[in-house]
Amino acid sequence: MARRKGPPAPPALPTAAKPAPLIPDEIRARRQQDLERADRLARDAADAQQARERLVRAGRAVADLGREYELENPRADEGYLRPWVAAIAAYSALAPSWPNPRVAPPPYPVCVSDAWQPAANLFRAAEEDPDSVVAALADLATTDPGLARAVARWLRLGIPAVCEGSWGGPTIPKAAEELGGPGPAPPTGEAARPHQVKKAVDKKKAARNAWIYKQCCQTDPLLRFRDIVTKLTAICKRKGWEPIESIQGIKAAARRHAEDNELAPPPRRQGVE
Repeated sequence: MARRKGPPAPPALPTAAKPAPLIPDEIRARRQQDLERADRLARDAADAQQARERLVRAGRAVADLGREYELENPRADEGYLRPWVAAIAAYSALAPSWPNPRVAPPPYPVCVSDAWQPAANLFRAAEEDPDSVVAALADLATTDPGLARAVARWLRLGIPAVCEGSWGGPTIPKAAEELGGPGPAPPTGEAARPHQVKKAVDKKKAARNAWIYKQCCQTDPLLRFRDIVTKLTAICKRKGWEPIESIQGIKAAARRHAEDNELAPPPRRQGVE
């Protein structure tokens, strides 16, 4: 006997539409983006403040270590000069820009304008070639103590004031080394003295820095900086290059080659010395 069919099922009732959220999702997303942006800006500001404090501390070290050279008798002994030059190099590494040796800033209190160019050249050479800077300062101390004190005044106080923006003056951004015009012609004749560390193009130095840059960019295998120093010492003897014996000098040479040739900076190596 066939089962009798029951009445058809009633049609399903339409489901109620989900109410719109009281706080729209797009507003929440926008607020989240704003909060993330604010957090990022706060971190950037904190990082900038810390960088500024490190720069100021490094500047104080430069001023303290060079005080005797400027304010007493300029000393020519390497044991005194080398820590001062190392402090100048450390400050230069932290500074966001370099002083422009071709364009003197407005007169800085008690600073001699003629000493600007040699001081700026020495400052910029301290990272890459500290030995030459030590030799130049020693030469100044014995041959021209007056100019030595004037250069020291710029190195201790004037150049940090320019780099930190507290004293107006022309600077060269590290990211793109633009001289901003020809500026005054470099000195010639008697004025072109060896202690001014002129930045003439040196093909051997350029070749050495290119080799260092390549080694610093190599990742397979990753070379330690001390290994690069060792390899460079052997190559310098064969090629007649000027050696670099410090890790800091290796880093500076690689960075200088990248900036001079508009290349990407060498990759950072956390904890690899």
